[in-house]
Amino acid sequence: MRVGDNALLTKRMLIDLSHSIEQFALAADPGDPLVVISLFQQFSYFRREAAVYREIAERGATTLVGVVAEFPPELPFGVRHQLLAADDPLAREWSVTVLGPHGGAALLAIDQEAVSADAPTLEQGRLFHGSWSFRREDAYHQVLRLRSQLGLPAATVAEIDAVLQ
Repeated sequence: MRVGDNALLTKRMLIDLSHSIEQFALAADPGDPLVVISLFQQFSYFRREAAVYREIAERGATTLVGVVAEFPPELPFGVRHQLLAADDPLAREWSVTVLGPHGGAALLAIDQEAVSADAPTLEQGRLFHGSWSFRREDAYHQVLRLRSQLGLPAATVAEIDAVLQ
């Protein structure tokens, strides 16, 4: 990806970028083929965003969340999940990707398991290396990567492939 390539990012920056990309998904024409894939390091992080993902799914998007958990979480209708083991390399990612026929957006950041010394709390001080883009080509490549690495059910792969066409 191009913008902010391998930039050092704070959790606050990632939250703001994630919300921008989620709004990008909500701005798409309802019924347009759209895929949204996001990875969450903890289910509690998803829970805070569940209403947005429910709305995205209600608009007809193929909506998938990867979450680090031992048991399938309770998700809004239309939101699919893929469980991630704590030792899976994807478990360290903060990732939000949206791909549609006319555009795309992607954020990919890797948890550095380090904290900024001047942060008011440990959680707020978490640091990541990452990049983001509002280019369809970059989102397309992220969807391909995640489609390959997540080990998804055939039906979900088929829905994603319909958008990739």
